[in-house]
Amino acid sequence: MQTCRSDRTYSPCLCGADIPDGGSPFDGGVDLGPTLSDLGIDLGRDGGGIIIIPDTGVDMQAPGCGDGVCDSPEEDLFTCATDCSFCGDGYCVTAEAGSCTADCDCSVEGLDSCAADARCVPTTRMDDYSLRGACTPFGSNGEGAACADLTECTDGLGCFLEDDGMSYCDEECDPLWRQSGTGPCSGSADACVARDMDWVVGSCEAGCTVGTATGCAAGEWCEPGLVSAAGFCTVDGPNTEGDACTSGDDCGIGTFCSTEGYCTQVCDPAAGSSECASGQHCTPFFLEDPSTGNVFASPVGACLESCDFDAGGTCSRGICVAGELFRDGRDFCQGFPQLAPGASCTFPGAMEGSYCNGLGACYDVGSGLTCFALCRLSEGAFGAAHPDCEAGETCNGSAGFTLGYCQ
Repeated sequence: MQTCRSDRTYSPCLCGADIPDGGSPFDGGVDLGPTLSDLGIDLGRDGGGIIIIPDTGVDMQAPGCGDGVCDSPEEDLFTCATDCSFCGDGYCVTAEAGSCTADCDCSVEGLDSCAADARCVPTTRMDDYSLRGACTPFGSNGEGAACADLTECTDGLGCFLEDDGMSYCDEECDPLWRQSGTGPCSGSADACVARDMDWVVGSCEAGCTVGTATGCAAGEWCEPGLVSAAGFCTVDGPNTEGDACTSGDDCGIGTFCSTEGYCTQVCDPAAGSSECASGQHCTPFFLEDPSTGNVFASPVGACLESCDFDAGGTCSRGICVAGELFRDGRDFCQGFPQLAPGASCTFPGAMEGSYCNGLGACYDVGSGLTCFALCRLSEGAFGAAHPDCEAGETCNGSAGFTLGYCQ
């Protein structure tokens, strides 16, 4: 679909029916589809779906320029910049994407203005989690109406491809609204589900009621996705917390199958450990934002058995792991290997950085993947003998880090 300009006059180089389809400055989303195997829990619906974007592309050759009018199908910003640049009118089209800062770099939070009938469509996330985008015209189609692209939907609605193969206007949202401060979906029961690979664009969906079977088919329950805690329906298995499992289908409502092979209770870190059994605490999962590389706490956690690493704490399952290995900071029991420093890391799935004991990780410094003892800045200074290291070893660490290695 080609987009006309703000003055509503016919301009063949932007609105002509014979213009070949071009690209778009907006990337459509794809289904993430993976599971976070290192955490033992599925991303759920976060990342599903495809965003339908406007085709504002132009693809011309070059003819007569310089008359101040963009009036030929062969004229565009690349060939007739003096005639066809509309920077500053509050609309961004493909040819202007690299040159019209006022139109093609706006703030989703509303700090920069688009034209009255255009909105800032998010394309990029900044380090502070705010979203920037490009000014794109919006239409009059309301929520639930069919759409060809987002220019047909009214302000605040995106155009999303759904499972039935049709595209519909739906409320647009920021999957990382907790970090960016943009706010949740307008409906109290709605959840923001990520719809692109970079967690930049989401849609508000009613979904199911997290932690219950409400909204799901018989034999299913509503599990929270890690990115936005939006619920998705999964199998309600026969096993309960603490039972052995080989997949999530084995575990019943409120639990998932951890990489240690037992059903683990899902919890809300904001609620503290009130949802966990005695002797456990709710530890949030930590995710890396694919747009910026920032690491943030998920709104979803797992109930893990507490222990005291420095006191040689014991666990009913697994080993006691030093909380300093993780951002949550509290010691907990986990099914890590228990290798001695210097041992070869030959356990299944071992790779650079894999944990090999409660305070150790695997590195290859030229002699194969080996288990190194780590040392904590909180327990002693870098560059010297250290209580976490063997006698005669030094704790090697870099400024700005909280962990070093013994050698």
